[in-house]
Amino acid sequence: MTEAELSALIGRLERELPREHARVKLHQYGGGPDECQIVANRAGYLRLGVEFLKGALAPSINPKEPAGVPVTIDYLITGDSSVNFDWFERREDLPEQSTAPPTPGRTAAAIAVSVFVLLIALSAVGLFTVVRALF
Repeated sequence: MTEAELSALIGRLERELPREHARVKLHQYGGGPDECQIVANRAGYLRLGVEFLKGALAPSINPKEPAGVPVTIDYLITGDSSVNFDWFERREDLPEQSTAPPTPGRTAAAIAVSVFVLLIALSAVGLFTVVRALF
């Protein structure tokens, strides 16, 4: 899809998806930023998508910060939201997402080896105790 086609599509979505009654709540339900949720009505999700799409084509907001792009979501966010985003950045040099399953780290390997050594030691003590009791 060319940039002109994409721009035309975003323009059409902007015109045909009304801002009225679009609501998005950004909520942190736990103790950290990894425990957040987005709660929105249908219009809110659609408008949030439109605003993010507009950010893909928007010019930089500051020549000194060329990655910063204007994304306007203030009109969508409910007053009781506990999370706020004040900076949107567009970068093409982000690392690829790994699709491989996570591998156990060095800590997990050290724990496994320790348990194995402990089992061997306890087995040796048990065997020694049994042999000594028999003789």
